[in-house]
Amino acid sequence: MVIDFSVDERAFNSRNNPYYNDKGYADPTAYQGIEAAATSEYRARFDAIAALIHTVKYICGLAGFEVVGRITLRHKQSGDIYK
Repeated sequence: MVIDFSVDERAFNSRNNPYYNDKGYADPTAYQGIEAAATSEYRARFDAIAALIHTVKYICGLAGFEVVGRITLRHKQSGDIYK
């Protein structure tokens, strides 16, 4: 999952641009709420992944091993892949 909040110049007044409401008018209040919710959801997922990877490395260390390569994880519910 990649969250990109950059504004595309071609998307002004477009139905796929969350900055504008369904009538085509700018709606910064709703956009800020959506952005905050998406950012907090992303942050919560990121924190959970960081804690999980730290735990995996810790358990490997206790067993006398060390993680040498990248750890790739896939979230079962969303299917998102984290590398």
